[in-house]
Formats: sequence, C-alpha cells, structure tokens
Amino acid sequence: MSYNSPSQSRVHSGLYTGDGNATRAITGVGFKPKGVHIYEDDTALFKADAMRVENAVKAFYRDGSGTMVQNTDTIVSFDGDGFTVGDGTGASNTMNIINSRYAYIAWG
Repeated sequence: MSYNSPSQSRVHSGLYTGDGNATRAITGVGFKPKGVHIYEDDTALFKADAMRVENAVKAFYRDGSGTMVQNTDTIVSFDGDGFTVGDGTGASNTMNIINSRYAYIAWG
C-alpha cells in the first residue's frame, strides 16, 4: 500500500519472504526510500531500522537481548525502486532467513 501526500512525502508498506541469499532486493516501492522499518511478520517484532544520512545507509537491528546494534549487512542499500537487505553476516541472519516473512514500512 502506498500513500502520497500533497507535499510529496511518500510511504509504502509491504511484505517479502526471505530467500536465504547474501542479499535480496525488495522492489516495487515506487521511490528511493529515506528510511525503512522492518518487522518479522509472524512475531510482529521489530527487526531493523535504517535511515539515509548524507547518502549513506545507517542500519540497526535488534539483537537477542533487545539491544539495537549498528550493522552494515542488515539493510545494505536504498535503491531507486526500493531497498536491499543482507543476511546479517557477522551478526545474525535477521533480514533474509529462508521462508521467513517480513513486513516493512518505507518512507521517502
């Protein structure tokens, strides 16, 4: 679902299923996001947050203890029509677990 306000703020929400690969492009958003929130669909638990700061992606994920940790392999890029998630290598495979469903909210 997408929403465009008269001031050109854009919001898009959607679902994707993890494929277990090192990266997975999430497309069909319709714009290059300025930020993304990702939730694990079956638990509704917040999993990751990313924002674009000076054209660099600053991504964080919630570890097993609930602490927010910065990681460069959770949300790896904001793209022209969406964003790309990584598999969380070096931390935990949190954004692209095979057959896991994720809900996201992107804004731009």
